Amino acid sequence: MPAIREADVIYINNFKFEPSLNQEIRQILTASNLCDGVKIFAFKPLAAFADMDLTT
Repeated sequence: MPAIREADVIYINNFKFEPSLNQEIRQILTASNLCDGVKIFAFKPLAAFADMDLTT
C-alpha cells in the first residue's frame, strides 16, 4: 500500500476521512493496511471523529 499523503481523502465504510485533519489518524492509516483501517474505524468511529466536521 502506498504511503498516505496529507492531501489524500480516504473513504472507509462510507465515511470520508481527511488524514491531514488529524495526525494520529494519518499515522494509524499509514501503519496499517486498508483491512486493518476498516476494523479500527468500525470500532472507534465516534471516539476518533466526535469533534470533526465530516460533511466538508
